[in-house]
Amino acid sequence: MEWQSEKDPNAEKVENSSEEGYEDSDEAPAPRTNRIVAHEDSGLRVGHLPPLNHRPSLPTSVTVSKLSPKLPPMERQTSTSPLVTSSGPDDSQTSLELRASLPNEKQPVTTLVRKPSQVHPVSEKEAEANGHVDKVSASTDKLGTTSCCLTATKLILSLFIGLYFGWFLQKSTVYKPEVIRNQFLFKEFVMLKTFLGALLSSQFCILMLSWIPPSKPYVELAMQAYANTLCNKGIISSIVGTALLGAGMFVGGACPGMVLAQNGSLVANSLYTTLGGLLACFVYGFLHKYIIKITTPAHPYSTQFIHEKLKLPFVAIATVCMSCCLIAITLMEVFIPETERTNSLQEGLDTNKNTTDENMGEYKPELELATCHDTATWFTQEMWSPSACGVFIGLAQIPLILLFTDTMGSSSGYQTLVSQWVITKSLKEKFPYFANARTGLSNLWMVLYIFGAALGGALGALSSCSFLKAHGVPWWHALIGGFLMLFGSRLASGCTSGHGISGAAMLLALSWIAVPAMFAGGIATAFIMEYSGTNSFVSTWQP
Repeated sequence: MEWQSEKDPNAEKVENSSEEGYEDSDEAPAPRTNRIVAHEDSGLRVGHLPPLNHRPSLPTSVTVSKLSPKLPPMERQTSTSPLVTSSGPDDSQTSLELRASLPNEKQPVTTLVRKPSQVHPVSEKEAEANGHVDKVSASTDKLGTTSCCLTATKLILSLFIGLYFGWFLQKSTVYKPEVIRNQFLFKEFVMLKTFLGALLSSQFCILMLSWIPPSKPYVELAMQAYANTLCNKGIISSIVGTALLGAGMFVGGACPGMVLAQNGSLVANSLYTTLGGLLACFVYGFLHKYIIKITTPAHPYSTQFIHEKLKLPFVAIATVCMSCCLIAITLMEVFIPETERTNSLQEGLDTNKNTTDENMGEYKPELELATCHDTATWFTQEMWSPSACGVFIGLAQIPLILLFTDTMGSSSGYQTLVSQWVITKSLKEKFPYFANARTGLSNLWMVLYIFGAALGGALGALSSCSFLKAHGVPWWHALIGGFLMLFGSRLASGCTSGHGISGAAMLLALSWIAVPAMFAGGIATAFIMEYSGTNSFVSTWQP
């Protein structure tokens, strides 16, 4: 968004001399300057940028940062984005870049503000009282303040987006604990097919939206917003966090998004997984202020994006990435088809048949499918193509970016749920992390989203009569796994959807480190449990 210079009719004339400075005063602003108005809490200086001819030594771009007094300087990154403000925080106290063009000069002035979910909008009365009502503040108010009706509409839409997400998770059967565990043991590849399909379509959506002028600012804002949540996360914290996430995925047989579809499908002991995840978010909220002191890099990264680091166009690297995903999906569909599952579906088999491993003494389910009728139609089939379902899941990025300038992710919704107890002023001051995660459209939409995902899983199970058919894990596996995967997600500032589908699609460097670490943690845990005889399943709920 370009901030056009506007001449103040009440401004005094200032001589055009390179030796004279300029006054940062609202009563006598220099003519033809870009006024930057910010809320006093944002830490940005309120005043005017001088024309270039007033300051010969002024560099072509100036960076103004909002820095936390307890943290080292944040990353300076490049993005052309609209100033969108809304209440509600995220996991970090980081900054978001916006640009304003200097008068008579194409070089940008870069201003860092916080993520849109962390910026507190300047009220109209406050702006008038301070004498800072101008085109910038009016534009900010227009973009950042929504009516109650519009907010309610967005929240309702977030519920339907979650329903859409949960439906395709259920239809791909990737939500099943045995499917997730078998992926880490390389016994089947349903999860990998779904993941690559979602990554492919997610990256395609981001690329297409960035080419359309009206939607381009929303894409850039969403990309920079997620990048800024990683500013106080280093490589070590990203690896450790996602390794814990991967370990929790195998132990609990779920991930923060898949467990929602499990809840809807009434998978045995899935509620214990959810409970463990909520407990992890509660514990992390208390430890957050200590953790960021350890995880914040001593030397901030110059950029978070791979294409900026390599100085290559986003489309060039994204095209290579999408091509690799497409090739991998094609090879798996050709050489590792789901033929056996399809045949069992056509024969009207269900998941009531089990085999017993003598060494384990627990159920080892045969991976067969359920259906409502002996002859299933395409709609009543429990399993659709995992790759196709993944592609449809990735398409959910479009409404999320355009409605919320945000991307797909689930773990933040859990944090909002456990933050509702911080209601008094004293509690908010004592526990700012919980207070920041409690309210605001940028937080509440995720809560509706995760409830919608559970509802989508229930509708998917209803369509194929697959309630209570998928086997779960022992209750203590579910509880421990849920804790590990959500604590790891908060530590790494991203879950399977956040880092794997959104961050990797946006070419965030830490996400491309996090995803292999997640699989590595899951694979290591898988073989440890497999050869220790603890890889077991249950067919019924346990107390």
